[in-house]
This record gives sequence, C-alpha cells and structure tokens, in this order.
Amino acid sequence: MSLTKASYSMITGTPSNILDFGGVLNDTSKGAVNTAALALAYAANPNVIIPAGTLTLATNTPLPINLKLWGQGAEVTFVQAVGDMFVLTATVTGASAPVFQDITFQNVTTNGKLFTYNTGSDISAIRFDRCNFGPAAYHIYSNDLCVSHTFDSCRFLGATSASRFYKGLWAYCEVKCYTWFCYNGLQVNGSSSSTCSVLGSVFEYNTNVSVVLSANNGDILGWTFLGCHFEGNGSALGGPDVLLQTITANRIRSIVFENCGWFVPDANSVVRVQSIAGGTGNIADISFSGGQVQGLNTGAAGAPYLCTASTLTFIEPTVNFQLGGPPPGCSTLTQGLQTQVNNSLANFGGTGISGAYTGIGNQTVNTVNYNAGTGGALCIVRGNNNTTGVSWVRLFIVAIQTPSGSTPVAASQIGTVGDTAATVTIAGSANYVTVQISGIPANSYWSASFIGL
Repeated sequence: MSLTKASYSMITGTPSNILDFGGVLNDTSKGAVNTAALALAYAANPNVIIPAGTLTLATNTPLPINLKLWGQGAEVTFVQAVGDMFVLTATVTGASAPVFQDITFQNVTTNGKLFTYNTGSDISAIRFDRCNFGPAAYHIYSNDLCVSHTFDSCRFLGATSASRFYKGLWAYCEVKCYTWFCYNGLQVNGSSSSTCSVLGSVFEYNTNVSVVLSANNGDILGWTFLGCHFEGNGSALGGPDVLLQTITANRIRSIVFENCGWFVPDANSVVRVQSIAGGTGNIADISFSGGQVQGLNTGAAGAPYLCTASTLTFIEPTVNFQLGGPPPGCSTLTQGLQTQVNNSLANFGGTGISGAYTGIGNQTVNTVNYNAGTGGALCIVRGNNNTTGVSWVRLFIVAIQTPSGSTPVAASQIGTVGDTAATVTIAGSANYVTVQISGIPANSYWSASFIGL
C-alpha cells in the first residue's frame, strides 16, 4: 500500500501491513488471530500499518516496547478489544518507546482499559498523535511512574473511571487535545509529578472532575495549563473543573493557569479550582493570569469561585471576569474573588459593568481574608472609562486588623490619577475586605490588587 502521510517518513525499512500476516478486519471473532498477526508483523518490522477498518484484538494483548502502529486516520482505522486491550510489562526508555498515529482505540464493552502499563521501573517517551480514544473504563492506566508521555491532537471520550490515570507523571505534554464526557479526565494519584504542560486543550462536560492532581506519597510540582478551555465539568456530581488535593504529608506547588477560559459552570459546583489539603499536606503557589471567566464568582451553586483558598494564591488583574448575565443556575449578578492572604501578594481581577448597572455601579470584589491577624496592605485599583477612554488609578493604604476588632478595616486614599468620576470605597465585611466601585459607565473595566505590607 502507498504511504502518503508525512509522518511515515520516520519509518525505516519496509513497514509491515498486518493483513499480510493473517490479520482480519471487521470481524469481532478474530481477536486471537489478529493478536498473533500483530506479533508476526512486528517481528518483521516494528512499524506496523493497519488499513481502514476495525481490527479486534484479544484481551491483554502484549504491547511490544518499540511498536510503531500507523493507522490511515482516526476516522477510518479502529482498534478494539472486549476487555483490557494493550498491556505493557517491559521497561520502556528512549527510542524504544511505542508510537501510535491516526487510530481510534476503543473498548467493545466499556469495562476494560485500553492501555495498561505494569512495570517495575519508569515508562518513558510514549507518544500518541491524532489518535481518538472511545468508550472504556480507562483510556490509559499506569501502575508506575511515567516520563515524557505526549499526546498531540487526540480526542478522549466516555471513560467511565478516568481517561488518563497515572500513578506518577513527569515531563508530560498534551497539545490540542479534547476530553469529553469522562468521569475523570486527566488524573495523577501516586508517587510524584513534575514539569507537566497542557497546552490548548479542551475539557468539557466530564461528569466528576476534568483534572485531578492528588499528592499521595510524593509531591506534585510545576504544572502549567496554557490556553485551555474548561466548560460544564462536574455535570453529574457537581465537582470542580480542577481538583488539587494532598492525601499524605506531601505538597502541591506552582500550578499555573494562563490565558484559560472558564465557561458555563455546572449548577451544582461551588469552585472551578478546588484545593483540599489532607494528610498533613499543603498546597501553595496557585496562579491565574489572562483568560476569561464567564458568569459569576460568588461561591453560590452554579456561580463557583475561581479558586478556593490556598497559601499564596495569585489572581492577576489580567483575568477578565465577564458579566454578560447570569449563567444557568445563578440568581444574582454579584461577583467577586476570595482567597486567603498569607503575608504576600494577592492580585484580584476586576470586571466590566454590564448594561444593567449603567449609572449605578456598586460592584464589589470580596477580596482579602485577613484571618492571619493584624497587618496592612497597599491597594491599587485600576480602571478604564469605556465612554471617554480615560484610564484611572486609585492608591490606598489599608489597615487590616483581627476579625475581633471593632474596626476591622481602615483605608486611606493616598493618590488619584486620571478619571475622577469613579468612586472607590474600601470597608470590612465579616472576615473580608470589600472593594466597592461606583460611578463608572457600562462596559468599563477595573481591577483591585493588594500587596501585603
């Protein structure tokens, strides 16, 4: 057969076509025959071609460590098994790692695992390009630490337990992938994890949580989500988009969300990114910059906080909170941010005032939780008058006292720059500092930033 895809240029020698070694397409009774044919084709050349059609394999088909499996397109080439499909039991490193391209993998009954990694050492450098993963219990299931796993332009649909489950994961890279209608999407729960990147991926309508990072006998450090889209996750159980949790005495550090979109929260959810520190572990350095949050941020059902409190949570003013009307399940247009201040920087993004608030203002951001005790902060409030195009800045020194104090907050304005029409008021409310804006026209934008003193 002719090979027209540019990716086939890496094939050395004459690739094996599984049909030439006894493989049979479109026959669910040929599982054992096709597994034997795959072994023969691999022995002739580790680059194995599967033509258009459906190839059924036997349960627990051994996965050769340097198999390169090439389909004719995920929309036409399908590989399936009744139960667990591929099982890897050997150590994989470097160039010996498997590569899969242009194939849809699926389970006939949704009760099995499509890829199971069972080894006594690291599993390195496995790659999937333009592959789809259909109904199964798990798309990927690993019992050991995995390193340098790459998914490029893949689709994950209908995993009843988790799409990608790793005991430990390092140097993971996911680019332009879609995870839909799974119970959990990408999940790490085990030894450790570090330097992982998720770029331009979409997580939509997963029934529990789209991303779960659980520190369990190992730290989770340095995850970056860049340009990702989160929508409608927790659709059955009301879970967050992202769950960060410690199970044992370990840490979660440096989780970055940059230019991500947060849309249509589930009506039962109360937080987009949730931190749960258990087992004497702790979570710190969670940051947000850029991107857009659709709907509200009150913590009420259907209007979840962007992030629950954890040490050193950063929400930059560049995060855009859109008030175009309440999302499904919301009954108010109150919006805001809430996080703890732990003697460090806390930035809080503002929002545009919708037409319903023209000439009224009185928008508030519930900002600083000052349970940590007495202290002070420099408050910088920035805004833009959409009518005149004039920007403005207000500077305040804010005294934050203990929650039991009779006057929890005293704010002194020390500077005014630009448009003077806007009015900024800072006061205490329960355990929070409240910034209130009034006098700015519709569709104007503002932000409030606090620097601990």
